[in-house]
This record gives sequence, structure tokens and C-alpha cells, in this order.
Amino acid sequence: MNNIFIQMLAAFGAGLGTSFTPCVYPMLPITLGYLGARGSNGVDNKKRVFGFITGQVIAFTALGVVAVTLGEFLGFSSEIPWVQILVGFVLILSAGFSFFEKLPKFFYKINALSSFGSANSYWGAVLVGISAALVASPCTSPILGAVLTTIAQVENRFFGVFLMFLYAVGLSSLFLLIGLGLAKLTNLPRAGVWLKKVHFVSSLLLVLGGLYFIIKGIQLL
Repeated sequence: MNNIFIQMLAAFGAGLGTSFTPCVYPMLPITLGYLGARGSNGVDNKKRVFGFITGQVIAFTALGVVAVTLGEFLGFSSEIPWVQILVGFVLILSAGFSFFEKLPKFFYKINALSSFGSANSYWGAVLVGISAALVASPCTSPILGAVLTTIAQVENRFFGVFLMFLYAVGLSSLFLLIGLGLAKLTNLPRAGVWLKKVHFVSSLLLVLGGLYFIIKGIQLL
């Protein structure tokens, strides 16, 4: 039970931590301004915020379904040594991509082809949220990839998808609080050097997570 709780907390924490990366946090006022929801109490604005978050949750949860299904198809299991070692190396590689803010070129092509569309209605905001969730960026994609790789070896499909749902909720928390007027942008710290420190810590956590899985895999040999 404790292990399950830790996994749930880690998934939510990874999403929340991602919202404080240099790729996401400075975009809060821009995104909320685009949605017309900078702490406004307007009903339509709140609907658009819910739509945007719904889109993000749908996109990330769908990615979770793909990851778990692929993991089952490839025979991933937490009891197989090479799976643990592979996951560990993927996490360390993701940490490298995250720290140096570099991705393979095809990720940038995906980013260029992504379109935000129009958020003039609830369903328009849903599409914007889906599009925003799928846009690749140098400092969020490695974290997302690491989370998906970890989830792929979860043996319970529904729990794996639920973990991805928690990641999406964590990532969307700041948008929700500010968009619904429960918090104000002016009360949040301004983007600065501290974001780089958060980014460094997140990369370090990926390395530590990778080492954990590698050691665990070696112990299973």
C-alpha cells in the first residue's frame, strides 16, 4: 500500500514539478491571457480554463494508455531485470536531454507543426489544451518521456493510466488555481534564476531515479 501511495505522489509531484520548469512557468500569464482568464470571475472564462485543463488531461491520459499498452505488448514487467535496467538508462538519458535542453531534431518538427487553434469556446479550449500537451519542448518532453517509460512497466493497466492522470492534474494545478481566481499571478514569484535551480533539481532527480532502477535490475539478476 505504501508503495502505491508513493507512486501516486510521485506522479502528481512530477506533474507539479513540470509546471515550474522554465518551459512552462513563464508561459502561465501568456496562456491564461490567451484564454482570457487571468484570474477573471467570468463564467465563460472559467469554462475555457476547465476546457484547457480537460484537454491536457485527455492528452496525457491517452499517452498513459499508449505507454501501458505498449509495455504489456513488449512484455515489460517490474520483475524482469533488463526492463528495470532499460528504464534506468532511459531516465538518465532523459536527464541529459532535460539538463542541456536539447532534443532530437524530429521533436522540434513536431513542435513546429502543432497548432493551438482557437479557444473562443469550451470545446475550442479543449483542443487548445490537447495541442499544448502534445507540443514538445526541450525541458518538459524528457520528464514526460521518463514518466511514460516508468508507467509502461506498471503491471496493472488501470493503475498505470491513473498515474498518468495524476501527472496531468499536477501539471494543470497552477492553471486551475489562477484561472479560477483562487490564486493571483501577482502572488506567484517572478520567473528568474530559481527556475534554473528547479530545472537542475528535476534533472538530478531523473538521474537518481535512473540509478535506482539500474541497481534494482542488477539485484534481480
